Amino acid sequence: MLDFPLATYHLGFVLLDALNHALVEKKIANANPEWKLVKRFKDIHKARVVFLTDDEARRLVDACEDFRALVTAALLTGIRYGDLTRLTIEAFLPGTATLRFQSRKAHKTVLLALGDEAIAFLHQQCAGKCKDQPILPRADGHQWGQSEQQKRMADARKAAGLPPTVSFHGLRHTYASRLVSKGVPFAVVAAQLGHASIKEVEHHYAHFQPRFVADTIKGASPAIGLLGDRAPKS
Repeated sequence: MLDFPLATYHLGFVLLDALNHALVEKKIANANPEWKLVKRFKDIHKARVVFLTDDEARRLVDACEDFRALVTAALLTGIRYGDLTRLTIEAFLPGTATLRFQSRKAHKTVLLALGDEAIAFLHQQCAGKCKDQPILPRADGHQWGQSEQQKRMADARKAAGLPPTVSFHGLRHTYASRLVSKGVPFAVVAAQLGHASIKEVEHHYAHFQPRFVADTIKGASPAIGLLGDRAPKS
């Protein structure tokens, strides 16, 4: 267990790399400096992603109060909190089953394909509203503000019996992990999340693919009958 901030750890190894580079470039005379004995902790850069099962997701939504629609939208679309709060009615394009919005973090326009449940949910949220109104407003009709989800998320998480590591951003991870586990290609998942490449998707969610591959192969491999009565029963 580390007893100092992770950022301090990373800063220390930035310095270590700089010293090693200086050694290679012969900027340092000592051929065997003591810092060469310093080792990195194993798996320190390993992704730490928290996601919810379908049952946990339902429990969380049930535990929400005035921001239930925001949590539901995050689970069904994977959109970040800030972008969700800025969605207006005109962003929903039911004719093409998509959401079109400007992602502030990605600095680009995202065209998000929608599943049937997301489409039905958005139809409910958009009913009776003008095109410039928010799809997911607060109870008073105004747009949600920065960080207003944090305390509400903590309360709902506790009420649902979920661990403290579950955050609103974890709903985005849940959305992506469900896609990958169903065999959606990394490139498609990356496009849905607004990423420029598939590297981040591979980094966080690649471990879900073997499960899909195993289930697919099992389902596509009916018995030939070579074992006769000795065939194992599933």
